[in-house]
Amino acid sequence: MSAPAFATRDDAVADVVTAIESTGEVTDAYAEYDVDAICDEVIGDYKSGYAPRVTVREFWACVARHALPAADPGRKTLEEMISHAWDLAERAQNAGTPQPVLDLLLDALWALEDHLDHGNGNRAACVIALAQAAVVVGRCIA
Repeated sequence: MSAPAFATRDDAVADVVTAIESTGEVTDAYAEYDVDAICDEVIGDYKSGYAPRVTVREFWACVARHALPAADPGRKTLEEMISHAWDLAERAQNAGTPQPVLDLLLDALWALEDHLDHGNGNRAACVIALAQAAVVVGRCIA
């Protein structure tokens, strides 16, 4: 962070972005980090002239905490799998599949969606549960 105070918050945010990008490790700070969250932690308010309110060490620790997750190459496949499973659930419901069987599929679907959205749960366990539930539901509507 190069200046002790800024005329506007936008100027302070630009300085944060410049600091991150000047490392040479990233060319687009917004694509790699939650810049808004970083700025909320490191930039002072209007009265302080939007001056940095952390040390250099604290700044880089904050940047590290707000790194966005790396692109997940399997995510698209899982999203397609979920989409097909939702279609299967709708067909099963329309076919009169017993609710406890539908609940197996829906619980597995929600667990996998929760994993994709929040990183909760074990991915492999979610995928296996969804596949098992889909087989059971598929047998009911076959």
